[in-house]
Amino acid sequence: MVACEHLEIKHGLTRTNHKKMHVVTESQLPFRADVMERQGSGQSLVVWLREEVRPRLMEVLEQGAGWQDLHAVLQDHGLGIRRRGAGLVIARNGGRIAVKASDVDHKLAFKALQDRWGVFVPPDPEIANRELKYRRELMYRDVDELFEDWQRLRDERNIAMEYLETQIQEHAETTRRWHKNHIAIIHRYSPLNGLGRSHEYQLLNIKVESRQRQEREWAVVERKKIEATLPKWPEFLREAASLGNTAALRTLRRNARRFQKALKAVTGDDTSPDAKASLTTELKPEPQANGHITYRLRDGGKVVDDGKSCSIENSSHSAIALTLALMASRAPGQGIVITQPDNQAETVAVAARNKLDLRFKDQAAEQERQRLIVVFAREDATLASAVFVARMNGERATKPETPEHRLWRATDVGEAIFERVEALGEDAYAALLRRNGEMLVKPLIATEVSTFSSHNSGDVIQVLPPLEAHPAKPPIVEEVQAKPKKSWWRR
Repeated sequence: MVACEHLEIKHGLTRTNHKKMHVVTESQLPFRADVMERQGSGQSLVVWLREEVRPRLMEVLEQGAGWQDLHAVLQDHGLGIRRRGAGLVIARNGGRIAVKASDVDHKLAFKALQDRWGVFVPPDPEIANRELKYRRELMYRDVDELFEDWQRLRDERNIAMEYLETQIQEHAETTRRWHKNHIAIIHRYSPLNGLGRSHEYQLLNIKVESRQRQEREWAVVERKKIEATLPKWPEFLREAASLGNTAALRTLRRNARRFQKALKAVTGDDTSPDAKASLTTELKPEPQANGHITYRLRDGGKVVDDGKSCSIENSSHSAIALTLALMASRAPGQGIVITQPDNQAETVAVAARNKLDLRFKDQAAEQERQRLIVVFAREDATLASAVFVARMNGERATKPETPEHRLWRATDVGEAIFERVEALGEDAYAALLRRNGEMLVKPLIATEVSTFSSHNSGDVIQVLPPLEAHPAKPPIVEEVQAKPKKSWWRR
């Protein structure tokens, strides 16, 4: 066991528990469903059942008279429950996708239902022939094309990385042969005595070490260049959403909701079953023998909580957010002190992005957090507005009377005809303004909605740029925004 752990640490492999079997609890996901949720390529059937159907099923268990009531509720969603092996499964009617009933809720286990209603009874014919209400789009499979694009980029990155590794090995082999040949030259043809040859060997070793150091530095630079060609999956989704992809925006919002729900569950603010399920799938807590809890996050972050303090072993966006949430819940009302000034900019940005209920003791950091909350809210509204513009322009093929929509730009200040305020979901809004035959879509944050809602449709209004359109950027923010923005998503 010790050898296995040593190899995992040495080669950066996934750490596993070699002493105990991992027991899957009710709130955790089966392996294949967890892979689907991790990729963001679709919502798994078991998660959809837990979120959408389980409340109805629990009502049936409390109020229903027998198996037929359970069959009726499932049939309303295009599902059915049937025997498989020694248990029960819930499956799509006419489909191959099925999950164990006990994975949805332990009260749906075969023995529990038999104790409640007796021997299993198949559905009556009139129930089985009902019109289906469940639709495949509820599985959110329309983001699969995006994931395939990202996989192609990953494959291209892997090919480039393999070629680079081949070049690195060739350079190392060239250096090794060069070193060997020069040793032979010194040994055979040097007129010096033993002490002189020893000095020449030392000079040769210095040259070889210098050459190897240059090759290592070159390899590091080239690896970083290749790694930069592949964005992380969330970055890829944000880029796609900024270009108007509805599926990407929906996936981003769904992932953000689950992570926020997991943070509320770990701090005790939300004790619902769905929150506990999100905690398990998003944060993956692993209790240790010494009482500590290790959280292994989806973006590669790792946090160890000893009950009094948290330590980040692998830093990531989610790891910082989790640590801040735990610190704030254990000292409510007290300001948080950032102990590592080098990471202050990233820490403040993470707190603002996740809308964590906290404050920093440092006044400059707290002011920056308040400013970034507005900046990120405007970015989210802009993403939602870009998707809205793409959807409205897509409808022009079937509705020619629909005016061309365009995202509002800073140069569009001035007079415009107010049409209405459009709610885009997730605290994102947009003002629709007519000008020169086109519809300008101006992203709004929550504090600006009341100002625009006070106008009537058809009013001529004066549109001004937002106050924070060109904010003064302190050095703390320039470090975060120094990376150039790249576009990876292909239309």
